[in-house]
Amino acid sequence: MAKKIDEHVYDVRTVERHVRSGLISKKDYEKFLSSLEDSAAQAAESDVRMSFDVARRRDDRTITTETSEED
Repeated sequence: MAKKIDEHVYDVRTVERHVRSGLISKKDYEKFLSSLEDSAAQAAESDVRMSFDVARRRDDRTITTETSEED
């Protein structure tokens, strides 16, 4: 009986770890990718403006980085 693999093992954030550990093979992953349907026609275009404000504490100093995209 073939074992059923949970689709979460194919998550792009963890798939390389699962291939290295032998949980899935690279061939299994490629087969999974080819089985996905193309949903590009369902995509919606959007305008996004991002602003980042990151503060980190390092050696009793606070480092702040601000990035803003101007129009």
